[in-house]
Amino acid sequence: MRQLASVQRIVDIQPIPNADKIECATVLGWKCVVRKGEFKTGDLVLYIEPDSLLPFNPWTGEQLGDKPLRLKTVRMKGQVSQGLVLGLSLPQLAPANGQPEGTDVSDLLGIKKYEPPPLPAALAGIARGVFPSFLVKTDETRIQAFPGVITRHADKSFAVTEKLDGSSTSYYWHDIRGDGTYTFGACSRNLDLEPGDSAQWVVAANLGVREALTKEQVDNGRNLALQGELVGPNIQSNKLGLPSVTWYAFNAFDIAQRKFLSHGEFIEWTEKNNIPHVPVIDANFSLQEQNVDSLVRFVTRKSLLNPQVWIEGGVFRPLVEERDPDLGRLSFKAINPEFLLKYGE
Repeated sequence: MRQLASVQRIVDIQPIPNADKIECATVLGWKCVVRKGEFKTGDLVLYIEPDSLLPFNPWTGEQLGDKPLRLKTVRMKGQVSQGLVLGLSLPQLAPANGQPEGTDVSDLLGIKKYEPPPLPAALAGIARGVFPSFLVKTDETRIQAFPGVITRHADKSFAVTEKLDGSSTSYYWHDIRGDGTYTFGACSRNLDLEPGDSAQWVVAANLGVREALTKEQVDNGRNLALQGELVGPNIQSNKLGLPSVTWYAFNAFDIAQRKFLSHGEFIEWTEKNNIPHVPVIDANFSLQEQNVDSLVRFVTRKSLLNPQVWIEGGVFRPLVEERDPDLGRLSFKAINPEFLLKYGE
C-alpha cells in the first residue's frame, strides 16, 4: 500500500554540481533536494511523496484550510527533486516524531493523495452502482517506493508498456446473479456506469468490446474483464494530442479464476480480437544490473502513439504472473520526469 508520508532513513547524500546551498538526498529510491548540511546519511526523517496534499505549511505549520499544498516534481540546479524531506523535530510534525522507521503517518498528519479532476459531465456517464466487487482495481506503485523489488526479481523477464495519462475504464461480461444471465458493463475508476452515450460506452461500441468478450464466453466458457485507459480530447488535457477519444487495454482479468492473463496471453487475445492495447516498449526487459535511476532513464522517451510528445512513463510486468511481498501482484511503474516537469505534475 502506498505510504504518502512515512518515517524513513536517508540512505545517501550527494552534492549537486554548481550548487552551494543545496544537495541531493536519497530516501528509499526517491531523490530529493535538501539544504546543504541539514541532514546526514542515516538520519531518520519524514518523507512525503509527490502528489501528496498537505493540509499545513510544512515549514511553518500554518493550516491551509481548503487550499492544501500539492507536492509536485521540480528541478533545481539541474537536479530533479520528488517529494519532501523534513526533520522530525519540527513542532508541526510532533505526531510523527518517535515513530519507528517505515511507519505510515499520512493519517496522523492529515495528508491525502491528489486526485486529478473528473471527466467532463458529457464524457463521464451516469452511475448505476459502485465499482464491481468481482473486479480488481489496479494502481501500480512507483518503483521509488520499493527499490528492493529490482534486486528481488532481477532474474525475471518483464514486459514494459507505455503508461497512458487518461481515465481508467474497465469492461466486463459476467453472470452477476449466477442465473445464467450475462451482463456487459462499463466502469470508470470508481463506478459501474449506466448504458448510454458516455465516452466509455461509445468507445466500447466502436471497438467491438462487447462482441469480443461475448465470443470469449461462448467459445471458451471464460468471463473476462478488460481494463484500460480512455484517452483523447477533453481527457487529462489530451497530452498525447490524439484526434478523437479512444481506449487502449492494459489488462485482461479472468473473473471466475480471479487471475490476470499473462502478458503473452493478453497480447495474443487482444490482437486476435482486434482490441487495441497499450504500446509495448520492450517485450523482454531484464532487471539485471538495473536500479531506480536506470529505469527512470529508460522511460524518459517519446510516445509510440505520438513521437512528438513525452510518455507519462512505463509499466513493468513479468512475462509470467507472480506475487511480491511488498507489491502484491508483481507490477510497478516508472514515471518520466520530463513529463512531470512539462505538465506541472
